[in-house]
Amino acid sequence: MSEPAESLDHLEALYAVQARDTAIDVLRHRRVALPERSELDGVLRTGQGAHETMVALRARRDDLGRAVGALDLEARGIADKAKGVEAKLYSGTVTSPRELQDLQADLDQLRRHQGELEERELEQMEAAEQLDREVAAAEAVVGSLKADVARLQQAISSQETSIDAELAAEEAERGRLAAGVGAPLLADYERRRAQNNGHGAALLVGDTCQGCRLSIPSTEVDEIHHDTSGRTWYCDNCGAILVPR
Repeated sequence: MSEPAESLDHLEALYAVQARDTAIDVLRHRRVALPERSELDGVLRTGQGAHETMVALRARRDDLGRAVGALDLEARGIADKAKGVEAKLYSGTVTSPRELQDLQADLDQLRRHQGELEERELEQMEAAEQLDREVAAAEAVVGSLKADVARLQQAISSQETSIDAELAAEEAERGRLAAGVGAPLLADYERRRAQNNGHGAALLVGDTCQGCRLSIPSTEVDEIHHDTSGRTWYCDNCGAILVPR
C-alpha cells in the first residue's frame, strides 16, 4: 500500500525518530518497573503488619502494667490493714478471748489475701517481662523494615534521577530528528504509532516488516525497492510506514 509522500531522507529521519521513541518507551517502562518498587511494596505491606503487631503488644504490655500496679496497690492496702489488726491484737488493749480470737481470724484472712495478691502480682510481672521482650523484638523488626524502606526509596530516587537524565537526552535528540521530518509524514507516523503499540515506522528488510515480523507479498516488495517516485509505503499487516533497506 502506498501514498504520495516524502523523500527517502525523510523516511530515514522518520525511522531515526522511531528509534528514539522506542528508546524513550523502554526508559519509561524501566522507570515504572524498577524491581525496587515491587520490593518496596512488599516491605511496606510487611511493615504495616509488623507495626500493627507492635502496637497490639504495646497495648497488652501497658494493660498488664496497669493491672500489676492495681494489684500492688491493693496488696499494699491489705498489708496496711493487716498491720493495723496485728497492732490492735498485740496492743494489750483487747482482753476478751472471743475478740482476740476474731482479731486473729481477721489477721489470718488478711495475710492470706495479701499472699494471694502478691502471688498474682508476681505472675503478672513475669508475664509483663515476657511482653517487654516481645515488644522489643517487634520494635527491632519495625526498625529494620523502616531501614529497608529508606534504602529502597533512596535506590528508587537515584535510579529515577539517572533514567530521567537519559530520557531528557533521548527526548532532546528526538526533537532534533523530528525537525527533519515533514509535518504531514510526522503526523501520519504519530497516528499510526498510537494505533500500533508504538510502531509507527518499521524497516523493510527483505520481504519482512520489522515492526510486525510478517512477510509482504514479493511483488509489492519488488515495487517498493524499485520505486523512485518518493511514495510512502505501508505494511499491509500492521500499517507501519515502511523504510526500505
